[in-house]
Amino acid sequence: MPIRQTNALLAAALLLAGCSNPLDAEIPVAEKEQHTYLEKVLPKLDAHEREVVTTYLVGSALDGQKIPAGQTARKVLEMHKAQPHKIESLTESKTDKVARISFLSKSTLPAAPEQGRMTDQQLFTLSIENLAQQPISGIEGVLSFVDLFGNRVATQPVAMLETVPIGTSIKWTGSRDMIQFESAHVALRDLPEGKYKATFTVRTIVLADGTKIDGP
Repeated sequence: MPIRQTNALLAAALLLAGCSNPLDAEIPVAEKEQHTYLEKVLPKLDAHEREVVTTYLVGSALDGQKIPAGQTARKVLEMHKAQPHKIESLTESKTDKVARISFLSKSTLPAAPEQGRMTDQQLFTLSIENLAQQPISGIEGVLSFVDLFGNRVATQPVAMLETVPIGTSIKWTGSRDMIQFESAHVALRDLPEGKYKATFTVRTIVLADGTKIDGP
């Protein structure tokens, strides 16, 4: 181990050891030194305190936020008490902070050759709420269907290009041709309502200025 890193870890250990109350032990700023805190201090906190502080540490790392100098578990708990969502939201994915997407329904639209629809169509309707500070230009992801027993029945790639204005929620319906000899298509069609679960996993959200936010 490099001497510089050894000295840094030793300094962190001495700082933690010299603090009688674990709530007041400083959380190291550098991520490589935080494992000392996790090993030596975190176990001394009660279950609720550990959960809040762990959420703060993990969420800060995921969100790219640096731990401020002088931060302690006591300060984190006070912050959580005053603004619970401020810490809890750190563990949310970046796409969750931009859009709230939920599955609404599936259905089958019969073929109608006179209208140019030569095969049955499977329709999927989603609710999309824009939580960003600018319009959403497009969303790409995968819709997954699971039966009562937890078995995956079908997946469907989704590319939504409809603009969602700031602060609004829209219903979006996508479709695919129903292929009778595709077992997944038939199984999805025959899934009874209330007997399955559908989830949407975001791959990418594109904002009006061209910013791309990748999931999950």
